[in-house]
Amino acid sequence: RIAQLHMGRMVQRSIEMREAAVIEAGTGTGKSFAYAAICLAMGLRCVISTSNKALQMQLYRKDIPFLTSTLYPGKKVELVQGKANYACRYKVEDYNAPGFVGIENSELRDWYTTTKTGNTEEIPFAVDWKELGAITADNGCLGKMCMFFDNCHYYGAKERRGDADVLITNHMLLAMHQMY
Repeated sequence: RIAQLHMGRMVQRSIEMREAAVIEAGTGTGKSFAYAAICLAMGLRCVISTSNKALQMQLYRKDIPFLTSTLYPGKKVELVQGKANYACRYKVEDYNAPGFVGIENSELRDWYTTTKTGNTEEIPFAVDWKELGAITADNGCLGKMCMFFDNCHYYGAKERRGDADVLITNHMLLAMHQMY
């Protein structure tokens, strides 16, 4: 579309001139493709921040993978979310015995035993918020002191972000990162 080409050119010029660009357009006009394609084409590391999880997941699952599979193969994309979006092995697993002490819901237990990322956004069924809270990381996280640190879903995701070409996050996390 012509509007996307104009926007893409504006993004390119903004990057080259190291100046901000403010671009407004309606939903579904292809803004994501326009700015992501330019950043990928220029070989730049790109941080995309959204206002909501729905758009964040659309970019992560659909839009950016389409670009990387068709135009920019080999580019690495990572999702940036807070700890509360990840299952916590410390809360769920018993280090001394097999089994999952923190999950009574069999459907949720099945998800937990098969997930590669531990990201609760991947759960394909409705889960009660209390059940979810019982298995996700929180402010009580022990970090490097945790016996599960080396296999932690959250810290594993955090490490993978280090060499990603595209990071997809939300405004809150981006603002918090800028503060610290």
